[in-house]
Amino acid sequence: MSSVLDKILCVKLNAAWQPIKVRSVRDAFTDLTSMTPGEEQLAVLEHRAPRPAALAIDLSFGLNADGTVNYDDPLCTVPTKWEDWINLPIRDYDLTVTTSHGEVRVPTMLIASNYRDMPEKEYKPNRRTIRDRDKGICQVTRRFIGDKGNLGHIIPRDRGGKLTFENIAWMDPEVNTRMGNRTPDEAGMPLIRKPYAPKPVPLMVAIARDGAKHPSWQWVIKDLV
Repeated sequence: MSSVLDKILCVKLNAAWQPIKVRSVRDAFTDLTSMTPGEEQLAVLEHRAPRPAALAIDLSFGLNADGTVNYDDPLCTVPTKWEDWINLPIRDYDLTVTTSHGEVRVPTMLIASNYRDMPEKEYKPNRRTIRDRDKGICQVTRRFIGDKGNLGHIIPRDRGGKLTFENIAWMDPEVNTRMGNRTPDEAGMPLIRKPYAPKPVPLMVAIARDGAKHPSWQWVIKDLV
């Protein structure tokens, strides 16, 4: 059970039904059973019952002609409170966990109770983001090297070069070794493009680019890339 609880299988939507966060199953259960800070006091002022931080979306899917689940177009999408969620029937395509309430469906999609904003994804320089920015191409030889490159510092580290987007390029390891303690220009190996920091993107776009961690996400991310 613990392995399922710690898997990223849930996507959280804002109140406009746009993806804003990915969640582990454990975190999803926490969202469903807790309230946002200050919600109790606000509920008293507004003379209403407190709302949970999120609702789970009860997704139902039909079958394709070959008997597989058609995740592209859900038959229904019903926001559901935790106390109702734990009583939903288990279907053949559901993942489950064992709780004090018995077998409970794993929620794969949540909706925030009262959040409409769209946060942005701020990228940090690392192997993946540098490789993706440079499209897996060595920035000296112009050859596609995919995952086999490494981080080439423009200003070498022992000369004060930092791990920043502007100071790092994706390079063939042999090229990087030959460059040694020199800049690309000093080594006679100029870059094909000046390194730059990727612009932040709406988080829903970043989630879509990373791909669905569960097939039930597909209908909310398929048109975002």
